[in-house]
Amino acid sequence: MASLGITLNPNEYEERRGYEALPAGEYQLHAIEADSNPHNNGSGVWFQFEVLSGEYAGRQFRHFINNIVNTGSEQAQQIAREELAEYCRAIGISAAPDTDVFLFQPFTGKVRVMPAGTDRKTGYVRQNAQNNMGKYSPPDGTPVTTAQTRPANGNTTPAPSRQAPPPASTAPKAGRPWATPKQTAA
Repeated sequence: MASLGITLNPNEYEERRGYEALPAGEYQLHAIEADSNPHNNGSGVWFQFEVLSGEYAGRQFRHFINNIVNTGSEQAQQIAREELAEYCRAIGISAAPDTDVFLFQPFTGKVRVMPAGTDRKTGYVRQNAQNNMGKYSPPDGTPVTTAQTRPANGNTTPAPSRQAPPPASTAPKAGRPWATPKQTAA
């Protein structure tokens, strides 16, 4: 038997207020906690996000990005790293050596709702609906490019800009009859 260290009288405390998942939508958010999340298939990070404004200001939810390193699936690792990179761009950093660089940096997040029940892919059972991040954008909602991010170490030298690749040719490729426009009879 383990001691609680107190003798608790439940009648001295109000009933806990349970939260339902936030409705799906875009919110102004920031991370108030973050840490690594080791598991059997590799490791990732978790974030405790807080809504900054609007009707749900102050509400929080936890989001996990799994499989960032040491995973058995290259595809899962790539997806996780792409999500973390999108988050970095949204808050304007060009390097993430640790989880502290994410804390208290505002961004716009597209929040999704994962319904209660059993996940068909993983078999994970959610007792209640939960929130999940869908998209990360800068606080003003404008898209960000790699050149606009700032280094995590405070260095203000801008990152080299990437030039967009040339547009793909719309002309049909030779030797591919299915790519040649049909000729109409005159």
